Amino acid sequence: MTLKSLLVVDPVESVARHIADQCERLATERRITLDGRSALEQALAHAPEMIILSLETRNPEALELTHTLRQKMPEVFILATFRELSVPSMEKLGKLGIDDFIAQPLDFAAVFRAASRHFGVPFRRHDRHAVALDITRLDGVVIGRTRDLSLGGMLFDAFHPINPDESVLVDLGVPGKPIRVRCHILAVEGQAPMSVQARGEFDKLRGTEQKRLVDYLATVAKNNPASRT
Repeated sequence: MTLKSLLVVDPVESVARHIADQCERLATERRITLDGRSALEQALAHAPEMIILSLETRNPEALELTHTLRQKMPEVFILATFRELSVPSMEKLGKLGIDDFIAQPLDFAAVFRAASRHFGVPFRRHDRHAVALDITRLDGVVIGRTRDLSLGGMLFDAFHPINPDESVLVDLGVPGKPIRVRCHILAVEGQAPMSVQARGEFDKLRGTEQKRLVDYLATVAKNNPASRT
């Protein structure tokens, strides 16, 4: 699923454009604006399902804008971004109409998860590919095999006990040299000795290993277009 319209409100144009670009798979139409007055005009004109709103927004400030939006568009999902925010302030802002909060600089996987929670449907930031790769611990023990793989994470059959919120450093058995990734386990379904599946998200994947995974998935997509799930 893809939203029809998303509005990004941030006083720094380069930041607003970057957010809009990274949310390409979240919404078909992505608009940006730099101040509250323009944000209200854009929202009323284009009726976005979701607004990513910087709490640094001015003219008017984010709180006043939120209050007005809630009066005129009660169903819109407002996701606030912030650089510094206390828990009491977050609770107060939530009561005033902000639905969810994410710290800057944004973790875009978290943005997609927030949208998935709110709308009750999965939004995928990356294409998934049905590939079967051995997952190996650093001591050489094979602990699982992938069912699908993306630039953001993987679904895999777990051969050894694994728990939600666990963080594991593993090697993905791609052809040639394995790709080393740290994976945060989001969910586990099933219980040994029956089949156990786990969903993991890659943590801070960057640099050479990220490029190698990008290249591998591009090769998979080219050689087997039907691998996309």
